[in-house]
Amino acid sequence: MSLRSRLPGRPHTTVARHVATKAWRNRGSGGVLRRALVDLVGLEGALRVFGSDAMITDGGRYYPLAFLPAYHGPHFHRAIRRLLVPGLGPFVAHVSLTGACPWTCKYCFASAGGPQAPDVGDDALVAIAHALAKQGVPIVILGGGEPLTRFQRALTLTRILSASSEVRLATSGIGLTAARAAALTEAGLSVLAISLDGHDRARVDAVRGEGAFDQALRALSVARDAGLVTLVTCVVGRGSFPDEGDVDKLLALIRSVHPKAVVNFLPEFATGRGAEGGFRTPLAYAATAARVSGAIRTGRHRAAAFYAEPMDAIVGCVGAAQRQVVVDTSGNLNACVSGASFGNLLDEPFEDVWKRMLDAPARFKQGYFCAHVHEPERAGDDVDAALRGFHRDVPDAGFQRAIDALGPMIPWLVPAGRG
Repeated sequence: MSLRSRLPGRPHTTVARHVATKAWRNRGSGGVLRRALVDLVGLEGALRVFGSDAMITDGGRYYPLAFLPAYHGPHFHRAIRRLLVPGLGPFVAHVSLTGACPWTCKYCFASAGGPQAPDVGDDALVAIAHALAKQGVPIVILGGGEPLTRFQRALTLTRILSASSEVRLATSGIGLTAARAAALTEAGLSVLAISLDGHDRARVDAVRGEGAFDQALRALSVARDAGLVTLVTCVVGRGSFPDEGDVDKLLALIRSVHPKAVVNFLPEFATGRGAEGGFRTPLAYAATAARVSGAIRTGRHRAAAFYAEPMDAIVGCVGAAQRQVVVDTSGNLNACVSGASFGNLLDEPFEDVWKRMLDAPARFKQGYFCAHVHEPERAGDDVDAALRGFHRDVPDAGFQRAIDALGPMIPWLVPAGRG
C-alpha cells in the first residue's frame, strides 16, 4: 500500500499521530520530547523532499527509502545527528566488496573489471567491516563491482554490520535467487537496491552487457516474493529517456513487476568510466531531473529524483567528504564517488583518516559537485576565494554555516536514542 493511499488528504495529522504514539511507547527513555520533535521535523521534511510516493509503509511504519534509514528503526536519530554534524562520523558508507563484475557499464564510477578483478580479500574486508561497525555508521551500502559475485563475503559483512547499521546491498541483480534472498534477510539485510536504467532491453544491454535487463527484472521478482524492502536505482545520463513517455514506461514496468519497489533516479556523475560524459554538477542535471520529476508527479509513481532541484544553488553537495564516503577495493577511504582518497583503513585507524578528511580543503567541504567551486578550480583560480564569494552571493548558503556554528548543541538537541 502506498503512503498516499494511506494518508488521503491528512498527512500532517497522521504524521503527528505516529510521532505521539512513538513518543508514548518510549516514554521511559531520556530525551523523549526532543526525539519526538526530531521525528516530527525529520519525517515531515522527508515527505516534502521525496514525496509520499517515494516512501514505503509497512503496518503504518514510514520508510523514507531513498535517503534516510527506517523512521521507526534504531538508526534514524543517529543519522539526523550526523547529517547535521559531520564531525560525529559519516552518515553513509559505501563499501566495495569486490572489483569483479560481469558487466561493463559505461558510467561505473568504480570502473569495475572482469570476474578476476583483484580486491583486498576476505580478512581485510572483515577488518574494515568491524571498523565501520565500531563507528556506528547509520547506513552501510555493500556494492562493488557486483557484490553477488562474492555472495558469502556479502553474507559475512551483512552479519557483522547489521547490529550497528542499516545494511543495504547494491546489485545489478545477477545471481539473486530465492535461497540467497532468504539468507541475506536472515543475515540482517535491510534494503536490496537493484539497478535498472530503462524500459528498453536493447538500450540497457547496450550500456551494460547482454542479458543485464533480464537479470534485473528477474531479481525484482525474487525480491518481491521474498518480501525484501526494494529500491531500484536508475542512473540517468545525457542520452537517457530520449522519447516522450520513456520515464513513465520504465516506472510502469517496475510497478508491474514489484508494486512496492521505490525508484531512485541518480545523475551520471563525471567519475570513473563516466568522467567524460557524466554530469559534473547538479545544475547540469537540472533539465533532465525536471523531466524525470515531472513524469513521477503526473504518473503518481513510487519514485524520487536525487537533485530534482539543483542543490548546489543552496549548500552544494552535502555528501562529499563530509557525510558520504566510499571504501574502495583497496581499502582507501574516498570522498563520496570523487575518487579522492584520504587514507587507507587497512593502514590507519578510521578516526585518523576521517579527521584528515574533515580537515580537507574547502572544495571538498563545500561539495565535490558544487559548480561554484568546481569551475574556478578548473580554471586555476583561488578556490577559497570562490567559496567566499559563493557564501556572499547566495544567502541560503548561510544555512550550512549556521549548522556548523550550532554543531556543539545538536547532539543535545537530537538525542541518539533507539527507534
